[in-house]
Amino acid sequence: MNMSHFFNSQHRFCWNALKNSMGFTLIEIILVIVLLGIIGGFTTTYIVDVIQMNSDVSARKDLIDEGKLAMEMIVREVRMGNGVSADGTSITFTKNFVHPQENSTGPITYEENAGNLERQGASTSIVASNVTGFTATANGSFYDISLTLSGGNAGTFTLVSSVRPRSTL
Repeated sequence: MNMSHFFNSQHRFCWNALKNSMGFTLIEIILVIVLLGIIGGFTTTYIVDVIQMNSDVSARKDLIDEGKLAMEMIVREVRMGNGVSADGTSITFTKNFVHPQENSTGPITYEENAGNLERQGASTSIVASNVTGFTATANGSFYDISLTLSGGNAGTFTLVSSVRPRSTL
């Protein structure tokens, strides 16, 4: 067998193989683009869902935190109050001592007004917003307080607590 013939045939074989694999066909390129588009669509949908879920959870947390803070404020003041009375939609009491921020022991009332929970004393302040319900009822020497908050994507939450004023001990 002639070696030059073998080398030339091998050389042609390598060159033909290399020549055929130098690029992609139009169908291969279109297929890759379609697959990347599908993967990108699923990824984008997933990321948008995660962002929406994070926004909803954050709104719920803010709503619950606001409700807890308002409920804790009411319970603390009622616990330290005298002459507590509840009529179903509000709770009223007088304070045992004067705070530096408020120069009065006069009556304090908590009630819902136009979607806000208000504290009315020497001055009126909004304790919580997005309030859809507030009830305060006497239950023996205890007072049951219910606060319902609602806010768009955050849903609706009801916080319930009972408090016994120390003056009744």
